[in-house]
Amino acid sequence: MKETEYKGNLDDFIAFIPDTEFIFENRTDNCVTLMRAGSANGDITVSYTIGGIGITSPDDFVAGDFQIVYPAASSTIKINVTFNDNTVCDTGTRLINVTLTSLDKGSLTATPLSKFFQVLDDDGEWTEWTTVLGVCDCSTNIQLRTRNRTCDDKGQSFRTCVGDSSVLDTIDCSGDPNCTSPDFIAFIPDTEFIFENRTDNCVTLMRAGSANGDITVSYTIGGIGITSPDDFVAGDFQIVYPAASSTIKINVTFNDNTVCDTGTRLINVTLTSLDKGSLTATPLSKFFQVLDDDGEWTEWTTVLGVCDCSTNIQLRTRNRTCDDKGQSFRTCVGDSSVLDTIDCSGDPNCTSPDFIAFIPDTEFIFENRTDNCVTLMRAGSSNGDITVSYTIGGIGITSPDDFVAGDFQIVYPAASSTIKINVTFNDNTVCDTGTRLINVTLTSLDKGSLTATPLSKFFQVLDDDGEWTEWTTVLGVCECSTSTQPRTRNRTCDDKGQSFRTCVGDSSVMDTVDCSGTPICTGTTTALPTPTTITTTPTLTTTTTSTPTTTPTLTTSTSSIPTITPSLTTTTTSTPSTTQLQSTTFTPTTTPLPTTTALLTTTTTSTPTTTQTLTTTATSTPTTTPTLTTTTTSTPTTTPTLTTTTTSTPTPRQH
Repeated sequence: MKETEYKGNLDDFIAFIPDTEFIFENRTDNCVTLMRAGSANGDITVSYTIGGIGITSPDDFVAGDFQIVYPAASSTIKINVTFNDNTVCDTGTRLINVTLTSLDKGSLTATPLSKFFQVLDDDGEWTEWTTVLGVCDCSTNIQLRTRNRTCDDKGQSFRTCVGDSSVLDTIDCSGDPNCTSPDFIAFIPDTEFIFENRTDNCVTLMRAGSANGDITVSYTIGGIGITSPDDFVAGDFQIVYPAASSTIKINVTFNDNTVCDTGTRLINVTLTSLDKGSLTATPLSKFFQVLDDDGEWTEWTTVLGVCDCSTNIQLRTRNRTCDDKGQSFRTCVGDSSVLDTIDCSGDPNCTSPDFIAFIPDTEFIFENRTDNCVTLMRAGSSNGDITVSYTIGGIGITSPDDFVAGDFQIVYPAASSTIKINVTFNDNTVCDTGTRLINVTLTSLDKGSLTATPLSKFFQVLDDDGEWTEWTTVLGVCECSTSTQPRTRNRTCDDKGQSFRTCVGDSSVMDTVDCSGTPICTGTTTALPTPTTITTTPTLTTTTTSTPTTTPTLTTSTSSIPTITPSLTTTTTSTPSTTQLQSTTFTPTTTPLPTTTALLTTTTTSTPTTTQTLTTTATSTPTTTPTLTTTTTSTPTTTPTLTTTTTSTPTPRQH
């Protein structure tokens, strides 16, 4: 028998990945990614074209028709796109268009299948140069020039510009007015200050012109709100101004102190005369503010420790703050904190009875800590060391499962202001949200007194455990060659609104599951096995059409013992894809024919005996006339001799 053959698999298709991908102008490894569903067709040759919008080939990129082999074992492959880098700042729309035109096997989600990819330019654009000129050197007629520009990245930080952002060179300055007009000297227009704590205080002069060469400048220094020589050095002075210098500095000597001065204090420098050239005014004077570096200490604040009744010595801590008068450069000389001792003879704590209590602060018991404590405080030390008896109990918890309950004692040293009672609490991984309390009760002291007898306090137990949510599952693509499928399971730790709660275990688990029988991996039809022979007399040919999933068994359903009329041919049409040959011999009778169903789950209530020669091509709902001997259940067993060949679009054939 000739079998029907076909190529391809409708479940094996190729497409672009859904992610957004870009083409980078300055990269040589630009790629476009394809994905594949199914692997039944093995290696597939993909034909594609590369084109562009807003770009030209071969100047910007390489266009054309190409092919690539997609291996069966690969979930994704990459198509290389060649793009040429340049230094031009492109801001228009530039797109690469990749079109999948055909496959030698399998299918595309659309034919042709096309996708556009944006080209990202790496080039910025230089702004115009800005120029800063130095002072013309009249002796050489050379002037320094600094030019600056900025790279405009068009709001995309990955764009850069090729070249220097700053260039320093010289230009010819022949005819500069400063070299041809009379010299004059003045103070620079900038605001300058005199700093009390600096030894390099200066006042800056500027000069226009250099025709007069070196000029001797006479000047005086005076002050307002300050005295000389206590605060500064006043007097008459001279300085030589070189022709080649654009600016020079006059030194002002100011003495530092530790006094916080907040009044107005000024240095006054007056240019009185020049030996050559001219001043913009005669005399020419300017005032400079003196900035004080000293802040002012606030009053001491005092914190006293506990009096040591055995020595009558008490620790004292004194603190103060430096007031900088709103000027961060002011500081204070000395310590902001001083620790010393004072005599505490007659302290009431040393003459009145001691008493012990819980500190007033709120304390918690943490489930996941081994150093849980409850703090006691003490007033007085005249009784020396005191033994404190106490009990530990609980509400909403049990001992010893959750904590250690019982009667305990601790020694309270005379020299300690506070001591801590240890509470043992056992950690677990259960998320507890109910009320859980530790109760500590001070029952008695061997000396001194309690503020109340007994003295009790409750402490809330804080659970460190959160609660996992239900797993959420994400399945990957079935690997048909191994029948395994990646599975990712995720869950979230519910901390019940308390950030210190955590969960034990992993929030994400990745494993694999069996995916045998997944439709994407079962694209072919399995031929039916050779069935048994039914004995009949007439020759009966039956042809049935279906789209089957062939199995090695044939199930027929009858409700009576039929009598078959010899030499009878019947044809039933459904939608098949199998061709089977079955030969039987039977002794015919003349009663109406029963209806039998091939390859379906049926139930038979009788056991017919037939003798016939029967040839059928079917797997669905044929009508036959032989009397057959069959035994069927909900999962049928077939007995005919059957040969099937299936194609993606089957056409039944009769033999």
